[in-house]
Amino acid sequence: MESVENAITQLRGYGLSMIFFYQSLGQLKKVFAQGADQTFLSNMDVQIYFGINDIQTAEHVSQRIGECTLQIVSDSGGDSRSKNYDPNGLESGSKGTNRGGPRNR
Repeated sequence: MESVENAITQLRGYGLSMIFFYQSLGQLKKVFAQGADQTFLSNMDVQIYFGINDIQTAEHVSQRIGECTLQIVSDSGGDSRSKNYDPNGLESGSKGTNRGGPRNR
């Protein structure tokens, strides 16, 4: 795997993009032993994790992401109208409007 390590660290300056898929950090450590897995990860511009099923990988991702709280603001609203007719054919109706906005918490 030495040639892959060299490609990652040296050839990306020439615009080379490589994509690697691993099932867990344990698998990555098996391929890149003796701390080379950390060098591998630190040379990646993008890391995407899906369906984490082991503690080691989950802890790694948690440490990399850190702590952050996101506040999400949304708006909602709408219009409604209704018409009713009595047995004599007289019409009655109503109209309603609901405008929602951001709420402070």
